[in-house]
Amino acid sequence: MSKLLNSYIYVMLTVFLTVLGGVSLYKIGPVNFRPYQIPLLIASILLVSQFLVSKKKIIFPCHYFFSLFLLLIAIFISLFAARFPLLTIKQTILLGLFIILFFLIINTCDSEKRIVMLHKIIIYSCILCCIYGLYKMITLNLPGVPKEGGYAYTRPKSFFVEPNEFGQYLLFAFGYVFSELLSGRKITNRIILWGTFFLIVILIVPNMSRGAWLGCLISMFVIFYYQN
Repeated sequence: MSKLLNSYIYVMLTVFLTVLGGVSLYKIGPVNFRPYQIPLLIASILLVSQFLVSKKKIIFPCHYFFSLFLLLIAIFISLFAARFPLLTIKQTILLGLFIILFFLIINTCDSEKRIVMLHKIIIYSCILCCIYGLYKMITLNLPGVPKEGGYAYTRPKSFFVEPNEFGQYLLFAFGYVFSELLSGRKITNRIILWGTFFLIVILIVPNMSRGAWLGCLISMFVIFYYQN
């Protein structure tokens, strides 16, 4: 019973389910409800309850959230010139959910063991996402299958709504995979780790997300710099 009241369990489940990207449980108007939102809501309620009942200390990195606050202001200003304002609002709400998830992670992953588990979950979920992404890329580019997106081939997007979102996810996971490979520390099974790395490389090239390409180069530089 105590495990069911542990917000950390629901945070880890949320992290794992974010890999499902655009998969929708149900839809109300233009709003889709994703599988990860249920454990995210439960984790938020549990953490707030612990704070109110037991006065659990909450970590609040002001400098990070101030940066995000400036980003949200920029998004709000951009609404006046946006071609699709509703889509901008929808994506801003999505960003808000990930801000909440980050807040929950830094408040529940309070030991090395939990941080290592977070690392493993990200890599294990990534390889599942990549395997499905490779399968979809192959099947959607078979002869006679209509191509999507105006390219000569259909870009891989796995579970996500569109290819650029998948590229952003690959960038996120790449940092974890590359850092473990470079450090030499054995946290994840070597076969799974190298398999994930090669699948990310194989998929991120035809994904054609230039932001993801640039992000991977920057993350490699940062990881090299901080590898010790």
